[in-house]
Amino acid sequence: MRVDAVVNRQSSKLILWCLLSMILLGCTPKSEEELYGIYEVDYKLAKEKLILYKNGNFLQIVTRKDTARIDTSSGTWSYEINNGWGEICFNENFMSVLDAFGKLNRDYTKPRGNICFGVTTLFGEVKIEFREGVYYKKVGNIDR
Repeated sequence: MRVDAVVNRQSSKLILWCLLSMILLGCTPKSEEELYGIYEVDYKLAKEKLILYKNGNFLQIVTRKDTARIDTSSGTWSYEINNGWGEICFNENFMSVLDAFGKLNRDYTKPRGNICFGVTTLFGEVKIEFREGVYYKKVGNIDR
């Protein structure tokens, strides 16, 4: 086999590996303007809607599936990029519906603050990961 064929094959593998890595890992939104909008997540215990307003406020709406109970909370949020990773922080009044084991947090209606989550974009879709493998997905934009 010729040397240039081996080099081309190795180069092709490296390029393919780099492209796949970028696709799988996604990117970090460059600015908070990309985050403004409506997000939803639907999991076994509840369905949530999260609205991030341009003025730095948020509205969280939780609908429990077992009782159809609806709880809401609002507060402020901020976005930072640290070491190449995007992070959204809810400064106060964020309801953590799931505990660390994916079970219902019985005290979720007592909102907490200073909670931060990773933010990624993949193929233009913005996601906020609030638990491993569970994401708020952006479903719409807002005007205000």
